Amino acid sequence: MSHPLANDKNLDKIRIPDPLRDGRLPMYLKCIKLLDEAFGGRMTVICGADGPLTIASHLIGIENLMMLMTDDPQYVKELLDVTAEVSAVFSTAQIKAGTTIAHVGDPEAALLGPKLYEEFCHPVYVKIAKKWKEAETSGGKRHATLYHFCGNAAAIFARIASTGVDMMDVDSLVPMKTAKELVGNVCL
Repeated sequence: MSHPLANDKNLDKIRIPDPLRDGRLPMYLKCIKLLDEAFGGRMTVICGADGPLTIASHLIGIENLMMLMTDDPQYVKELLDVTAEVSAVFSTAQIKAGTTIAHVGDPEAALLGPKLYEEFCHPVYVKIAKKWKEAETSGGKRHATLYHFCGNAAAIFARIASTGVDMMDVDSLVPMKTAKELVGNVCL
C-alpha cells in the first residue's frame, strides 16, 4: 500500500473532502436522510468516520507516524489538525443529515500511552466533540456522540471521557467494570 505523504511532508496536498460533493460521500448522506425520514425516532442510525490518528496513519504509514511523534512532533500536530478536520467535516455532515449517533473510530489511539495521547490526540478530540455540538445547534437533530478505540486503551480512558463525548465504545480487552470506573458518567 502506498502512503501519499510517506516521503513528502507537504500538508498542502491534503484537501478536505466535501461530503456534499466528493466521491460516494453524498450517497452516504442521502442514505442517512432516507433512514431518518422513514424511521425518524423509531430506529437508531449510527454513522462513522475514521479518527484523526487513523487517517494520518493511512497518509504516512503507522510506523512513520509513531517515529515522527519523537522526531518531528510539530509536523504530527499539524497533520492531526488537518486529519481532525476531515473527521469533523464528515461526521458533522452526518449529524446534519439526521444520524442518531455520530461515531469516530480511532483504533490506532490504543497504541499511545497517556503522555503521547495527551500531547497529540486529546486536543484534536476536543475540537471534534466541540464541532459535533455546534452541528446540532446549527440545524442538526439531537444526537449522541461516540468515540471508538480498539485494544486496551484503559490508560487514556479518563482523558477521552473528558473531551465532551457522550459515549465510548470499548474493546473486550478492558473489563466493563474497570472501564466504567475510569470514564465516570460517559456511557459505555
